[in-house]
Amino acid sequence: MVRLVAIAVAMLASAAFAQADAPTGFKVGDGRFHLGASLSFGYDSYVGNFPVANTTPVQFKQEGDLLLIPSALVGFDLDTKSTGVHFNGSAGYYTFLGALSGHTPDASHIDANLGLQTAFNRDGPVEVQLGDNLVRSDRTQNVAIGIGVLSLYNNARLGVPIHPGGGALEITPNVAWSVEFFEPLLGGSSNTLNTMNYSALTGGLGARWRFLPKTALVFDGNFVYQSYWQGPVNPDAGLLKAQIGLAGLISTKLSVLAMIGWGFDFIGQKANTLIAQAEISFLLNEFFTTKFGYVRTLAPVPVFGAYQDDRGYAELRFTVARFFAAITGGVDYLTFYKLTAADVDRHDLLANVTVGPGVRILPWLTVSANYSFYYRTVLDPKVMMMNTALPTDYQRHVAMLNVSAYY
Repeated sequence: MVRLVAIAVAMLASAAFAQADAPTGFKVGDGRFHLGASLSFGYDSYVGNFPVANTTPVQFKQEGDLLLIPSALVGFDLDTKSTGVHFNGSAGYYTFLGALSGHTPDASHIDANLGLQTAFNRDGPVEVQLGDNLVRSDRTQNVAIGIGVLSLYNNARLGVPIHPGGGALEITPNVAWSVEFFEPLLGGSSNTLNTMNYSALTGGLGARWRFLPKTALVFDGNFVYQSYWQGPVNPDAGLLKAQIGLAGLISTKLSVLAMIGWGFDFIGQKANTLIAQAEISFLLNEFFTTKFGYVRTLAPVPVFGAYQDDRGYAELRFTVARFFAAITGGVDYLTFYKLTAADVDRHDLLANVTVGPGVRILPWLTVSANYSFYYRTVLDPKVMMMNTALPTDYQRHVAMLNVSAYY
């Protein structure tokens, strides 16, 4: 039986590789324009906390439901020696069906993700890179809050890679501007969330020197200043970070990234710590790839000013013919720095894992399934923020079946 299965897989692989997939998309000049749609159906165990009737003070109850997500997809790709333009956009309506709860349809909403990345004069001594990402989602950039919040986030960026000499050395000054606006997922008062709306300006300098064909010495330095539209309710943050390290191939199957540096808040001066990243990617064989890593970083956040993230992560990916599967996950230990000498640091623990198989039936048609588990808890109950309508402690299970057509 095992031999028959192995022969069947080999035949499928041979058939798939024997016929090269024709390129998808509608040809427009040197580029290709893509259109598509997807439909996802599944279960979300934690849509949000909903008020319990006739309770004083108001109490909240966790509720889950069945979920249907129809989405529209669009894209454009242009890739020449000197120019690259890549645009991907999706918009979907998260429809909670009310099959398991009469409250959850109130949380139905539109999610959208638009991304643009361009590069000009790539083969010249000075390259220009422009990009933008616009996201509307209930998974916000604000790690101080949990479930029950919608955000509108935009990040615009400019980079100017400079390639002097033969190209072994690359120096990239860059600048970015991010804004994010929050609103409650279930409506009602948004006064607390409105105070968290922020603007973040980032400037940086990156450098990469390839002293071997596939191995480089790398440097990354940047500063970010985050301020808030409604004034001094949240403390501004000014973070300065710098790292140096190595990136590249150790062998034909093993690649590493090792960075170490320092970061501190030059405005609040509460954050001052070592930052680092270590990552190993290993190609087990032509079907399996793995990646393991650890990163410590600093970032601005509403309410606390800045936080430290110690994150361990891993992924395993499998691909054979048109079949694929992946397991990804990570654990974050967050430290939110105290605001005054009388306060204490707040610590949160986050964990997530996603597993899912899929099959690419046609070059433009994919069927997949995935299950995700999310866990979060505040380890210091006396410094928990927000209220029970916006929980920071939860366990969440999401299981979805997806069909995507993208030509």
